[in-house]
Amino acid sequence: MLVATLTDLMNRIAANDREIAAINNRLPDGAGRILEAELIARDMPGFVENGVHAVSLVQELRLPAFHHDVHAPTTIL
Repeated sequence: MLVATLTDLMNRIAANDREIAAINNRLPDGAGRILEAELIARDMPGFVENGVHAVSLVQELRLPAFHHDVHAPTTIL
């Protein structure tokens, strides 16, 4: 249940981020960009600040496989 809930949440956030990216690509010059949900939730201005790269949880989250399968040791969201 937890894996399904988190998978659904991460997929919806990723879809939302794609929509925001499409909107940002169409903004006129000089317009401020819309921040992605993860940046808002983590109170971050971007994924790179002062040359330091922050990991995107939406893109990098991996959960352990709750039912062991030698061919799938982690669950990729």
